[in-house]
Amino acid sequence: MMNTGCSYFSGRATEQEPWTVEVKLTVAQQVNPDAADNPQPVRICIIETRRAGWLPQQLYEGRICEGLSASADVVNFEQYILAPGQTKTYKTINQDYDSGSRWVIVGAEFQRGIGKYSLIERHIPPDGDFKIDVVAENTSLTFL
Repeated sequence: MMNTGCSYFSGRATEQEPWTVEVKLTVAQQVNPDAADNPQPVRICIIETRRAGWLPQQLYEGRICEGLSASADVVNFEQYILAPGQTKTYKTINQDYDSGSRWVIVGAEFQRGIGKYSLIERHIPPDGDFKIDVVAENTSLTFL
């Protein structure tokens, strides 16, 4: 008796649904104050990376959003200049199933320099959609 199998069907990868990464940015009315404490637009960037603890090359020069490009670690990035009171939503649809873990980093460049809360990093769960709300207020970022 010959024993045959259906290796063609058992070896196929299951098809996964694409997932989304969504970051809602809200800029408060009092943000990025100048020397006279007047609110100013703020530059915010969103970076999707494959490595925890990834830092922008020019972070310590106060330019978080400068020099961003796709690389082995950076999957995607966007940058915006947002006025006080403005909102913006960053959204990507991801179908790259074999890339392993992902993180989203949100950074803001404030006139008074890079502070303790100028950069936020969050892990993107591998099993579904990811959504975060980030608020830029005065000289810091917070997430909700």
